Amino acid sequence: MWSVFLFCFVLKTIYHQTLGGFTNGAPCTIRNTALLDTRDSWLLPKDDLQCVDITSLGRRKNIPQNFEIIKATTLYADHMHLRRIPDSISTLMPKLKLIDFSSNNLRRISKDSFSSLIDLHTLLLEDNHVFIPKKTPLLNSRSLKALSLSNNKIRRLKPKTFKELKGLTVLYLDRNWLIRLHPKVFKPLKYLKYLHLGNNRLKVLPHIVLEVPKAIVIVKGNPFNGTEVIKR
Repeated sequence: MWSVFLFCFVLKTIYHQTLGGFTNGAPCTIRNTALLDTRDSWLLPKDDLQCVDITSLGRRKNIPQNFEIIKATTLYADHMHLRRIPDSISTLMPKLKLIDFSSNNLRRISKDSFSSLIDLHTLLLEDNHVFIPKKTPLLNSRSLKALSLSNNKIRRLKPKTFKELKGLTVLYLDRNWLIRLHPKVFKPLKYLKYLHLGNNRLKVLPHIVLEVPKAIVIVKGNPFNGTEVIKR
């Protein structure tokens, strides 16, 4: 859950208007969060439900139904050892704006896993093992604004990786194993404002980074010597 706070702090720093999840309204607290206990029973909050925590579900795939969770805008599903995205998320919680899948064992993610969540704009996938497809986009989402892929041991990005995420404004790719970047990898991201490439294995400052318009680019912690932060 701390990764959500840190991520949203950066979002608030970049924007005057917050992007979503608990940054768009009251923070998630015990009073507005539905908790799933180890017996698969829902503990519903006293106030209007805004957040859902399913971390106790563990590796189990089926999320118990409850009419109240349809209201949720934030989902915590971190540190669960998940190997795949539960299929029922978009059906049970169609209004989600922020999803935290950090610190799981996710590898292959269907590109349409979140395409039906038309309000989703913050997705945290750091500390997983996300596989980057060679010939297809990573994800398909018209609404997504912020994506964290930190620490996924990503070695390479393809020209189509972000092709269907044209609305992205914040992208975290730090703490991966990137050695070089394809010249066209960020071309679809015309609205990008913050790009974190720190702590990779980049030996030279890629020219494509210099061509990202109006973006703050973090490159600290790579083998090459040079600027740590590039501002437009």
